Amino acid sequence: MKNEIGIGILDVHSNEMLEKCLKSIPEDLKESVLVVSNKLKTNNNYKNYDKQVPFATLRNYLINQMRINNKKYYFLLNSNVELIDVDFFTKIIKLAETFGTWFLTGTGKGTSISVEDDSTNISLEVSPHLNTNVLFLYSGIIKNFGFFDERFYNTKDLDVIDYINRLREKEVYPPKHHNPTIGTGLVLETDSDIEKINYREIPKSQTGYKPDDDKSMELSIAYFYHKYKYVPNQTEPAGTTQQELLNFMEKLQKNYASTKL
Repeated sequence: MKNEIGIGILDVHSNEMLEKCLKSIPEDLKESVLVVSNKLKTNNNYKNYDKQVPFATLRNYLINQMRINNKKYYFLLNSNVELIDVDFFTKIIKLAETFGTWFLTGTGKGTSISVEDDSTNISLEVSPHLNTNVLFLYSGIIKNFGFFDERFYNTKDLDVIDYINRLREKEVYPPKHHNPTIGTGLVLETDSDIEKINYREIPKSQTGYKPDDDKSMELSIAYFYHKYKYVPNQTEPAGTTQQELLNFMEKLQKNYASTKL
């Protein structure tokens, strides 16, 4: 299985964090690691962009290289992430196979819902919080849905939310406000500013919000609103109930568990 695993690291934090992230990768998988940097490094082993490049571009570069190298399972890690479980990759693949969740996000925060699979004793944590520091994708997802949209600029999340919405439209991802996660106890994340010009989190409200001078964040949100008729963190549509979620997860597992994709 290890020859089918692709590991991509987005070098968007400090050099020290990148080294910790790289060091945490198991030795037998280090040859599978690709690094893309937004800091114009001189290291020829990395693909280098400048700080103006969208996160979607960094992700798409890594995914494209994994496809070229015939990888089956794609892991995208921001460089502030360290693995604390040597079996991280095999556990995540098993999680996806068990529940049919072929797009997983990072560890959730706050209240989450645990979905149990009695036959394997494995549980899936589904969270209303979106954490894009870790993303897992199956190659079939990229084949069917394409790459991240690079028109979402200066945010690390809008392109991911857009991708999730595309998955939801085809009913291969849990309904609104629920994100299947990698669970807890597998990685350590360090809070750190991202080394990116004009980077902004998606604002939770317009109160006190000062738009970017180049209007790129406003344009990204406007484009998102044009597509979906809501703004994340501000005018999101009503979510689904816990029972509706559990019913959907049962259907998802029935249709896409194991290696059917």
